[in-house]
Amino acid sequence: MKALQPADRFFAATVVSGSLYVCGVRIWDRWEPSRLEYVSEVVVDLSARSSARKVRTREELDRAIRDAEPTVVITVWIHESLVEDARRLWRRNHWR
Repeated sequence: MKALQPADRFFAATVVSGSLYVCGVRIWDRWEPSRLEYVSEVVVDLSARSSARKVRTREELDRAIRDAEPTVVITVWIHESLVEDARRLWRRNHWR
């Protein structure tokens, strides 16, 4: 019998004009991963709008930011394994 694996978790961010804004982390504060609110993949799949993107790899995250239209705000659901990549991208666009 195969053991059940815990569901993958994701946290939300928005992309605006090539910048990543992570929900729960204010741009004027320090990066604080404890502020991230994780949801299961099931919740992401049920709540994802057509413009939202679910990313699991660094390449998908980079592409979501690079390909975003300058005047369109998109939601990106980021896999929990990409916390440090999200921090790197967030820090690139913010001062702390």
